[in-house]
Amino acid sequence: MSEGDFRIQVGIVLDALGSILNLYGKHAIATETHSVEDVRKLMHQWMQHATMGTPQPGNLASQPVGGILARDWKGLVRQFGTLRREEAAWVERSSGDLKEGIWAFIGALHKVVVSEQEENRVVTEAFERLRVAAEDGSADQLKAEAVAIAGTLDTLVQARRHRQQDQLSALAAQLRNATQELEDARRVSTLDPLTELPNRKAFDDYVARMIELHALLQQPTCLLLVDIDEFKSVNDTHGHAVGDEALQTMARSLSRAFLRKTDFVCRFAGDEFAAVLQETTIESGVLAAERLRRTLRELLDKRPEGSTPFEFSISIGVAPLILGDTNKSWFERADKSLYLAKAMGRDRVVTAAEVVAEIVGAGRASGED
Repeated sequence: MSEGDFRIQVGIVLDALGSILNLYGKHAIATETHSVEDVRKLMHQWMQHATMGTPQPGNLASQPVGGILARDWKGLVRQFGTLRREEAAWVERSSGDLKEGIWAFIGALHKVVVSEQEENRVVTEAFERLRVAAEDGSADQLKAEAVAIAGTLDTLVQARRHRQQDQLSALAAQLRNATQELEDARRVSTLDPLTELPNRKAFDDYVARMIELHALLQQPTCLLLVDIDEFKSVNDTHGHAVGDEALQTMARSLSRAFLRKTDFVCRFAGDEFAAVLQETTIESGVLAAERLRRTLRELLDKRPEGSTPFEFSISIGVAPLILGDTNKSWFERADKSLYLAKAMGRDRVVTAAEVVAEIVGAGRASGED
């Protein structure tokens, strides 16, 4: 290659690099440490330094540099990496703040809906009494019911006014403390360090949100509780290091089996895992659980050569979310399903409906005896 051709190719590369730096500055994101204008100026200075050899950004009193090799390429890479990390952290925090705000809104709306339903019940009962009095009662009874319903409505109006004032006061207090609460929440880890799945705290928060969402939309949702069968024998036979590998294999199985953005998987405790599947009927939940069992089998069969051989199966309990469920009631139905799967011989999927059938069957058998 001639020197002229080499210079042409270097010029093309520098032009491309300059365009990239200019575009990055043009579409900069403001962070806690750099404004949009700061990033644009900084990228323009680095573009001039890289392409034309102007003084280094941050050291503009220095002399221009001549050759390409004399330019501060390490400084450019370091500056670019710093800005990208700051932007990524800012986007992550902003996304977390937005999610928290959305769930706070859903929770507040859920409380309003429940309150309105209770008030509607009181008003309906009062008007029913007035209707009966109008049809069958005396004039005195009709007058008494009319006075009573007027008092009821006045009481509800006053209660609603006080409740709204209380809600506004509570909202103001929440807004004053929002920044501190968000910072505190970020410091509380929600990841299990071994499996890198969400932990029990994240599970409890997510289930509470699903219950609030279900009360508003009533979309089908299933909870899967997963337990490694006879996990203690894996630890006892192969040691805790292999036991940890088994838990990590289980975590990978969950992540591969449930790939939708709306699927939530976590390590609940010890050798127990959980999955919450939105927009999933009980029939689809059972199919998803069977898919998890197949995924686990494939991962166990594909372990690298030379790794410690170990085998294990899983039992899964499945329970749909029912209107009126609490965190406790939903979890208990899934847990009873898991317990029945263990009692029936392990390595299987059992639903809450099968638990009910088992209880009914046992009752009938006891009655026949």
